[in-house]
Amino acid sequence: MFAVVSSIWQGKPQSAVVAFTELEDFALVFGTKNFTRKFRNIEANPNVSLVVGWDEAVTIQLEGTTELLEGAEMTRCQKKHVQKHPGSERYANMPEQRYFKIAPRWIRYTDISQDPEFSFELNI
Repeated sequence: MFAVVSSIWQGKPQSAVVAFTELEDFALVFGTKNFTRKFRNIEANPNVSLVVGWDEAVTIQLEGTTELLEGAEMTRCQKKHVQKHPGSERYANMPEQRYFKIAPRWIRYTDISQDPEFSFELNI
């Protein structure tokens, strides 16, 4: 599954599509190389927003804070990510590959296929 993650650079938003993996406590992990705009942006400002879905009239919006993963936690999350996205294995051992974990502060789930539409929010 893919999501659009948005970050800020010098006051302007920038967005990118990422493959993500769910963790416990609603946290998400995604990988990127250390020379991408999103890496630079998140290093400067760890606050991001993310949107998942649009197929089948269901979306999840999320706002949270990122953490650059290192050591055993990075290895654990990298393994989970490669399990979910086997195609990402080719990036996993590249020296420039990094993994971020998003700790959500706010989540909204919306399903507009229902009448009336169904929506709920979590403040974490």
